[in-house]
Amino acid sequence: VDGSGDIFVFSWGGQARIWKRSTNTLYAGTAANFTTNGGWVSITPDGNYIVTAAGGSSTPQKQHYSYAINHANATLSSTPTQMWGLCGDHGVLASASNGKSYYISYGCHTTAGVWRIDITLNQAGASEAQQLASNKVLVPLDWADNDGHLSGNMSGAMKDWVFLAAENLNGDPRNGGVSGWTAWKQEIIAINIMTLEVRRLAHHRSRSLSSNYYAQPHISSSWDGSIVLWPSNMNVGSPAGYADIYAISNPMGSAPPSDTKVPAPPKNMGAR
Repeated sequence: VDGSGDIFVFSWGGQARIWKRSTNTLYAGTAANFTTNGGWVSITPDGNYIVTAAGGSSTPQKQHYSYAINHANATLSSTPTQMWGLCGDHGVLASASNGKSYYISYGCHTTAGVWRIDITLNQAGASEAQQLASNKVLVPLDWADNDGHLSGNMSGAMKDWVFLAAENLNGDPRNGGVSGWTAWKQEIIAINIMTLEVRRLAHHRSRSLSSNYYAQPHISSSWDGSIVLWPSNMNVGSPAGYADIYAISNPMGSAPPSDTKVPAPPKNMGAR
């Protein structure tokens, strides 16, 4: 769902479709290219694009596509833009204060790091060097730390920020030490995708990440950026997959959002 809460992208019969809630309008046009190889589809916070990732091909032409949404005509473009051909599916979309939307993800072919990727640039047939030159590295990483999860998709005052849980899968065993650690190792950090400012928030301290998928700190944040949370086993190895949830309120030091009353669901929705 976009930042307004009104524009939705969903999968219907293996195709991505756009629906506008306020007018109950199903847009014309569909998008594919995400149902194979564990791919996904998402929408930019400004509601002007959807992005799909399938990953069926190899770098530097790994499949990441963007499709423009035309709200005036209630249509989804049938012509995708292959906007990134490097690395895989871990990433997040952001609609920045400069009016552009970006995919924030990894470079993992020959150059490590977290990158800001312009989803409107056609990179079909472009080499790795050409794609990197067309975009912007946000956080350079050591190869051992070049894995993790991101969260963002925010609107309002925090639209230029994303959160990263850096994950070293094999270099932080249970009961291991911290000497010789590289920058950003096992950290929760905030990244400003316009100014390139980085704020270090916490060490997530989830250890032996390669031993169990649920040990990985799958970071998540609220729409306004006032809460960031993640799971961590905090060096606990039993039972398998054990984790607690940790959270930071107002991670950027801003005032907490005002309480809002959540409206009751319509009567015809029933209880679930």
